[in-house]
Amino acid sequence: MAAGDTHACALDEEGSAVCWGSVTSAPEAGTRLVSIEAANGYACGLDDDGAAHCWGPGARHARGISNEQLIGLTTGRDHVCGLRADGSVLCSGDQVYGRTSPPPEAKFSAIAAGFRHTCGLNATGEAQCWGADPQAALPGEFASLSAWGSNTCGVRPDGGGECWEHDDVLASGVVNFDEAFNGRPFEQPVELFPWPTGGLAVVELEGYIVALEEGGDSRTALDLSESTVCCPGEKGMLSAAVDPEFDEFPFLYVYYGARGSENVLRLARFPVVDGYAVPEDEFVILEARSDSEIHNGGAIRFGPDGMLHLGIGDDADGDFAQDLGSLRGKIIRIDVRGASEEQPYRIPEDNPFADNPAALPEIWAYGLRNPWRMAFGEDGALWISDVGLSAHEEVSVATAGANLGWPAFEGTRCRNRELCAALADAVATPVHVYGRDEGCAIVGGEIYAGERNPRLRGAYLFGDYCKGTVWAAQREGESDWSVYEVGKAGRPLLSLGLDRNGEVYALTREGPILRLTPTDAAGAGGEDAETPGGENGETPGGDDGAGSGAVAPTGAQLYAAHCAACHSLDVEEHGLGPHLVGVVGRRVGQTDGWDFSDALRSLGGVWTRERLAEFLADPREFAPGTTMGLQGLPGSDASAIADYVGGLLDE
Repeated sequence: MAAGDTHACALDEEGSAVCWGSVTSAPEAGTRLVSIEAANGYACGLDDDGAAHCWGPGARHARGISNEQLIGLTTGRDHVCGLRADGSVLCSGDQVYGRTSPPPEAKFSAIAAGFRHTCGLNATGEAQCWGADPQAALPGEFASLSAWGSNTCGVRPDGGGECWEHDDVLASGVVNFDEAFNGRPFEQPVELFPWPTGGLAVVELEGYIVALEEGGDSRTALDLSESTVCCPGEKGMLSAAVDPEFDEFPFLYVYYGARGSENVLRLARFPVVDGYAVPEDEFVILEARSDSEIHNGGAIRFGPDGMLHLGIGDDADGDFAQDLGSLRGKIIRIDVRGASEEQPYRIPEDNPFADNPAALPEIWAYGLRNPWRMAFGEDGALWISDVGLSAHEEVSVATAGANLGWPAFEGTRCRNRELCAALADAVATPVHVYGRDEGCAIVGGEIYAGERNPRLRGAYLFGDYCKGTVWAAQREGESDWSVYEVGKAGRPLLSLGLDRNGEVYALTREGPILRLTPTDAAGAGGEDAETPGGENGETPGGDDGAGSGAVAPTGAQLYAAHCAACHSLDVEEHGLGPHLVGVVGRRVGQTDGWDFSDALRSLGGVWTRERLAEFLADPREFAPGTTMGLQGLPGSDASAIADYVGGLLDE
């Protein structure tokens, strides 16, 4: 028997594989296996002839060893390594570390794979490791090895055991995070882009755009705060973009929750005159219905062909994502140039569903949950960061008509067996997924086109809200990708932005905007990045945690990521759930003005911090039948949120 992250597989008496959980497929009928391994969303086994067979959404990781004759097999999170009869090892995977194999002359008797590394035992029983976490193994002789996550354990010949942890050193130290604009703090900055009259523009979620001038001055270039629905929840001024042909089309496009138009997300155009957008001349291009406070998307991006692309979330209802009669859960593509009152936009003739009477012609790609940010590469490919539910965050490269799989798939994880089977051949495979061990919500990204970090040129940079980690994804050939960490901002990330020189900035919540600059190890070149606001401040660090070191997310950050969209800390407000003021010490299932599910009302007793943490860690185990949307959090995160909520009430 073998267990993956959310599934398990076993061999019956005849050698047939049987799986349950998130992976229910199996090798071709009649395939008889002698061994089986399971990993992140897939399983593999060896038959009598030493051929590898892999199945499940992640089976692509094994394509590099499909024609090998092997005597051993081991599976990592997204790589597979096979042991040949001569003791040599060949590895395969979507990432660079997955395809990293030891030298051909190195011979092994056994191999074991962790998430991003592999170790083997040589002829003298010594361990050697390779991959993304190439930490030196403990010295001495081992009789056997096993690996999981970033850890490897070995059993000594005398029966004793020792373990060691592998540090992620792949591409570490590629960037520093330096405070830009003299460390000026922003509240909730969600976009940064070149302003057409010079300097940079920063979009604040509350509904306004700040223009940062070359000489250091700043001014409000557009203020829609009185007409923008924002906060709590995920509504607000979500995105803005200037027409790339500004000299001919001097317009700013804004995507925001419109106050006064209940349940509406609006895409609007504003003329820019003398460096200011003119709110009185707002021209509404499109409005999309939104019945939820969350999952609104979305990013405005112009493609190389001048067409406007907009990402729209699923409105907290995954069924919309597969419904071609709704704009929710989609990337739409429209022509906004030459708009008129009679025709605010045109449908491009080459849109994939333009001639399909059963689909909305605006749709360009579908099957998305909450496409928060996206970016066009130099080759015209559209990179999309789609926020996951409870298991995986994902990066995808979409093409016209692509189905990204939600809600059947969350990343590579199957959530609905029947729907997965129906869509299996039609769903585009993500370039990269990561789980809750690496973060909580994907943000970004941008294609790096600057000169200061030559190593990153052409890479898609993206990050995580909770952990503050930034990664780079780069194409290697037609269908291969490498993904590696480039640094940690040390603050909760909301988005990434790009200046006119192609340099990337990290936008942090309630703090400074951070410029990504090369470390000495990474090397630098070319011109300096654009620097509105005068000289930079000192390299961040110290008490504010804005340096490049990793820090654990605080209870406040975790509350904001997992709870704030539905549960307020204001007794006068509530979202999809009751407010949390006074929850510690309150009877379970009782809040004035809120109708709880029978599952919670029947529990009785009062909330303590410990009990609240237990509930957050596994709501369905704690209160079977609960309507709570949260799928469960790691114990440390659940405790941090419970302590934060309780701490606020203790003050």
